[in-house]
Amino acid sequence: APFENRHYTMIASMTAFSRQQSHHTWGSLILEIRSVNHRYLDLTFKLPEPLRGLEMLWREEIKKQLGRGKVECQLRFQVQAQQQSELAIDQILLDQVISAATRLQQSLGSDTAINPLELLRWPGVLGESEVTNDEIPHEATRLLKNSLSMLLEARHREGAKLVDVIDERISRIENIVVDTRSKLPTILGQQRTRLLARLKELKVEE
Repeated sequence: APFENRHYTMIASMTAFSRQQSHHTWGSLILEIRSVNHRYLDLTFKLPEPLRGLEMLWREEIKKQLGRGKVECQLRFQVQAQQQSELAIDQILLDQVISAATRLQQSLGSDTAINPLELLRWPGVLGESEVTNDEIPHEATRLLKNSLSMLLEARHREGAKLVDVIDERISRIENIVVDTRSKLPTILGQQRTRLLARLKELKVEE
Protein backbone atom coordinates (compact mmCIF):
# COMPACT_ATOMS: atom_id res chain seq x y z
CA ALA A 1 0.00 0.00 0.00
CA PRO A 2 1.41 3.46 -0.92
CA PHE A 3 0.74 4.97 2.51
CA GLU A 4 1.99 2.14 4.71
CA ASN A 5 4.76 2.72 7.29
CA ARG A 6 4.36 6.46 7.21
CA HIS A 7 6.32 8.42 9.80
CA TYR A 8 6.26 12.05 10.85
CA THR A 9 8.88 14.27 12.38
CA MET A 10 7.69 16.27 15.38
CA ILE A 11 5.04 18.67 14.15
CA ALA A 12 4.53 21.92 16.08
CA SER A 13 1.76 24.36 15.29
CA MET A 14 2.71 28.04 14.96
CA THR A 15 -0.51 29.20 16.63
CA ALA A 16 -0.42 29.31 20.43
CA PHE A 17 -1.05 31.56 23.43
CA SER A 18 0.51 31.75 26.89
CA ARG A 19 -0.30 33.92 29.91
CA GLN A 20 1.68 34.20 33.15
CA GLN A 21 1.29 36.54 36.12
CA SER A 22 2.86 37.08 39.52
CA HIS A 23 2.00 39.27 42.50
CA HIS A 24 4.48 40.79 44.97
CA THR A 25 4.69 43.48 47.59
CA TRP A 26 5.94 45.93 44.98
CA GLY A 27 3.19 45.14 42.46
CA SER A 28 2.02 42.72 39.77
CA LEU A 29 3.42 41.52 36.45
CA ILE A 30 1.22 40.07 33.71
CA LEU A 31 2.86 38.62 30.61
CA GLU A 32 1.01 37.43 27.50
CA ILE A 33 2.67 35.82 24.47
CA ARG A 34 0.81 35.18 21.22
CA SER A 35 2.22 33.22 18.31
CA VAL A 36 0.84 32.76 14.78
CA ASN A 37 2.25 31.24 11.64
CA HIS A 38 5.00 33.15 9.85
CA ARG A 39 7.80 32.17 7.51
CA TYR A 40 10.44 33.72 9.74
CA LEU A 41 10.73 34.67 13.41
CA ASP A 42 9.08 38.09 13.74
CA LEU A 43 9.11 39.52 17.28
CA THR A 44 7.03 42.40 18.63
CA PHE A 45 7.30 43.71 22.20
CA LYS A 46 4.91 45.86 24.23
CA LEU A 47 6.78 46.61 27.45
CA PRO A 48 6.17 49.29 30.10
CA GLU A 49 8.65 52.12 29.79
CA PRO A 50 10.57 51.31 33.02
CA LEU A 51 11.25 47.79 31.68
CA ARG A 52 12.04 48.60 28.04
CA GLY A 53 15.65 47.63 28.70
CA LEU A 54 14.59 43.97 28.82
CA GLU A 55 13.84 43.82 25.10
CA MET A 56 17.31 42.84 23.87
CA LEU A 57 17.67 40.13 26.52
CA TRP A 58 14.21 38.79 25.72
CA ARG A 59 14.91 38.73 21.99
CA GLU A 60 17.89 36.45 22.55
CA GLU A 61 15.94 34.22 24.93
CA ILE A 62 13.06 33.81 22.47
CA LYS A 63 15.41 33.09 19.56
CA LYS A 64 16.85 30.18 21.56
CA GLN A 65 13.40 28.64 22.00
CA LEU A 66 11.42 29.49 18.87
CA GLY A 67 12.56 28.93 15.32
CA ARG A 68 9.81 30.80 13.49
CA GLY A 69 6.44 32.44 13.86
CA LYS A 70 5.04 35.92 14.38
CA VAL A 71 5.33 36.41 18.13
CA GLU A 72 3.92 39.25 20.22
CA CYS A 73 5.00 39.74 23.85
CA GLN A 74 2.99 42.10 26.04
CA LEU A 75 4.05 42.84 29.61
CA ARG A 76 1.90 44.84 32.02
CA PHE A 77 3.34 46.19 35.27
CA GLN A 78 0.95 47.34 38.00
CA VAL A 79 2.58 49.04 40.98
CA GLN A 80 1.08 48.61 44.45
CA ALA A 81 -0.52 51.79 45.77
CA GLN A 82 1.89 52.08 48.68
CA GLN A 83 4.81 51.48 46.31
CA GLN A 84 3.84 54.13 43.76
CA SER A 85 6.83 56.11 42.57
CA GLU A 86 6.97 59.72 43.62
CA LEU A 87 6.36 62.29 40.93
CA ALA A 88 9.61 63.67 39.58
CA ILE A 89 9.93 67.21 38.24
CA ASP A 90 12.60 68.11 35.71
CA GLN A 91 13.66 71.32 37.43
CA ILE A 92 15.98 72.47 34.63
CA LEU A 93 13.25 72.10 32.00
CA LEU A 94 10.71 73.72 34.33
CA ASP A 95 12.99 76.76 34.81
CA GLN A 96 13.36 77.07 31.03
CA VAL A 97 9.60 76.94 30.54
CA ILE A 98 9.01 79.57 33.24
CA SER A 99 11.66 81.82 31.71
CA ALA A 100 10.13 81.47 28.25
CA ALA A 101 6.62 82.14 29.61
CA THR A 102 7.86 85.22 31.48
CA ARG A 103 9.53 86.62 28.35
CA LEU A 104 6.33 86.00 26.39
CA GLN A 105 4.27 87.87 29.02
CA GLN A 106 6.64 90.83 28.86
CA SER A 107 6.55 90.82 25.07
CA LEU A 108 2.74 90.79 25.03
CA GLY A 109 2.44 93.26 27.91
CA SER A 110 0.36 90.81 29.89
CA ASP A 111 0.34 90.64 33.67
CA THR A 112 -1.64 87.37 33.88
CA ALA A 113 -0.19 85.03 36.48
CA ILE A 114 1.47 81.88 35.21
CA ASN A 115 -0.68 78.84 36.01
CA PRO A 116 1.46 76.17 37.79
CA LEU A 117 -0.76 73.35 36.53
CA GLU A 118 -0.20 74.48 32.95
CA LEU A 119 3.55 74.37 33.57
CA LEU A 120 3.29 70.77 34.82
CA ARG A 121 1.45 69.79 31.63
CA TRP A 122 4.43 70.81 29.52
CA PRO A 123 5.91 67.61 27.95
CA GLY A 124 8.81 66.29 30.00
CA VAL A 125 8.37 68.54 33.03
CA LEU A 126 6.47 65.98 35.08
CA GLY A 127 7.25 62.28 35.18
CA GLU A 128 7.69 59.34 37.49
CA SER A 129 10.89 58.11 38.99
CA GLU A 130 12.21 54.94 37.38
CA VAL A 131 11.73 51.51 38.87
CA THR A 132 14.76 50.76 41.01
CA ASN A 133 13.79 47.35 42.43
CA ASP A 134 16.21 44.86 40.86
CA GLU A 135 13.77 42.03 41.61
CA ILE A 136 11.26 43.33 39.06
CA PRO A 137 13.26 42.71 35.83
CA HIS A 138 14.43 39.32 37.17
CA GLU A 139 10.85 38.31 37.94
CA ALA A 140 9.70 39.52 34.51
CA THR A 141 12.36 37.38 32.81
CA ARG A 142 11.33 34.38 34.92
CA LEU A 143 7.77 34.86 33.67
CA LEU A 144 9.08 35.00 30.12
CA LYS A 145 10.86 31.66 30.44
CA ASN A 146 7.79 30.04 31.97
CA SER A 147 5.60 31.51 29.25
CA LEU A 148 7.89 30.22 26.51
CA SER A 149 7.72 26.70 28.01
CA MET A 150 3.93 26.88 28.06
CA LEU A 151 3.89 28.26 24.53
CA LEU A 152 6.03 25.40 23.24
CA GLU A 153 3.79 22.87 24.97
CA ALA A 154 0.74 24.47 23.37
CA ARG A 155 2.43 24.39 19.97
CA HIS A 156 3.19 20.68 20.32
CA ARG A 157 -0.37 19.93 21.45
CA GLU A 158 -1.73 21.71 18.40
CA GLY A 159 0.84 19.90 16.25
CA ALA A 160 -0.37 16.53 17.60
CA LYS A 161 -3.91 17.49 16.62
CA LEU A 162 -2.67 18.28 13.11
CA VAL A 163 -1.06 14.84 12.91
CA ASP A 164 -4.39 13.25 13.85
CA VAL A 165 -6.16 15.25 11.13
CA ILE A 166 -3.53 14.26 8.55
CA ASP A 167 -3.74 10.60 9.60
CA GLU A 168 -7.50 10.62 9.27
CA ARG A 169 -7.38 12.14 5.78
CA ILE A 170 -4.70 9.69 4.65
CA SER A 171 -6.82 6.81 5.98
CA ARG A 172 -9.73 8.08 3.90
CA ILE A 173 -7.51 8.21 0.82
CA GLU A 174 -6.27 4.68 1.53
CA ASN A 175 -9.86 3.43 1.74
CA ILE A 176 -10.71 5.15 -1.53
CA VAL A 177 -7.64 3.58 -3.20
CA VAL A 178 -8.51 0.08 -1.91
CA ASP A 179 -12.15 0.47 -2.97
CA THR A 180 -11.15 1.73 -6.41
CA ARG A 181 -8.72 -1.17 -6.91
CA SER A 182 -11.41 -3.70 -6.05
CA LYS A 183 -13.76 -2.13 -8.57
CA LEU A 184 -11.09 -1.61 -11.23
CA PRO A 185 -11.78 -4.88 -13.20
CA THR A 186 -15.49 -4.02 -13.36
CA ILE A 187 -14.76 -0.43 -14.39
CA LEU A 188 -12.32 -1.54 -17.11
CA GLY A 189 -14.83 -4.14 -18.33
CA GLN A 190 -17.56 -1.54 -18.58
CA GLN A 191 -15.25 0.82 -20.45
CA ARG A 192 -14.27 -2.00 -22.88
CA THR A 193 -17.90 -2.86 -23.50
CA ARG A 194 -18.78 0.78 -24.21
CA LEU A 195 -15.77 1.14 -26.50
CA LEU A 196 -16.66 -1.99 -28.51
CA ALA A 197 -20.26 -0.81 -28.80
CA ARG A 198 -19.06 2.53 -30.09
CA LEU A 199 -16.79 0.86 -32.66
CA LYS A 200 -19.73 -1.23 -33.93
CA GLU A 201 -21.78 1.93 -34.29
CA LEU A 202 -19.01 3.54 -36.33
CA LYS A 203 -18.83 0.50 -38.66
CA VAL A 204 -22.57 0.62 -39.21
CA GLU A 205 -22.40 4.29 -40.04
CA GLU A 206 -19.75 3.54 -42.69
